[in-house]
Amino acid sequence: MSCVSRDSVMSNVAKRSLLVAASMIATASSVKDVVAADARPFVSYGCYQCHGYSGHGGSSGPRLSADVPYEGFRQIVRFPYGVMPAYPRELLSDEAMRAIYSFIKSQPPAPDRKDLPLLYDTSK
Repeated sequence: MSCVSRDSVMSNVAKRSLLVAASMIATASSVKDVVAADARPFVSYGCYQCHGYSGHGGSSGPRLSADVPYEGFRQIVRFPYGVMPAYPRELLSDEAMRAIYSFIKSQPPAPDRKDLPLLYDTSK
């Protein structure tokens, strides 16, 4: 009959825990890298100038919704209405547009206006 020491069991548990933690850190780092890569076109094509750095709206552009399907997003970007300039394929590749869309989808939702006291003043 084999006897396993308590120290041996604890050592194995510690090794497994370290492997799980390392795997989680690697996954988080790779997700962070993907989001950063997807953010580059959002910034380099100037989307942030109107829509803000997280797409929650800015000085002249509306909040970008992560609820819009990709085809709808593509249609708006290629054939916009209002003051937004059009971004034809010659200017914005499908790959860059997909990255911008992924970046928008990765952003947490904007807070509700009523949760921002400076924007939701009910005293007036």
